[in-house]
Order: sequence, then structure tokens, then C-alpha cells
Amino acid sequence: MSLVAGRTVTPSAEDVPDTDDGGEKVTAGSFWPEIALSDVRMEMRINGAVT
Repeated sequence: MSLVAGRTVTPSAEDVPDTDDGGEKVTAGSFWPEIALSDVRMEMRINGAVT
């Protein structure tokens, strides 16, 4: 198993509108930070259908 990308990452051919999740956040106790799903989608370049 390789963790190295096999090809060059290119920009999306078309823009996919983000899903309005109402500012939903994921929490896992007081030690871990709150994670906003919109931030995850932005950083990971995934659309609202996944989260």
C-alpha cells in the first residue's frame, strides 16, 4: 500500500455547490476540538454528498 499520490492533482472541471448544513459541528468530548463539517469539505475538497 502506498500513501503517495499516483498522479498530479488537477483542479475540478466544474464547481460543485456546497451543502448548507446549518453550521453543523462534530464533537468528541472536551479534549478534542469541535470540527465544522464545512471546514472539512473545504480542506478535503469533497462535496456535501459525502459529509
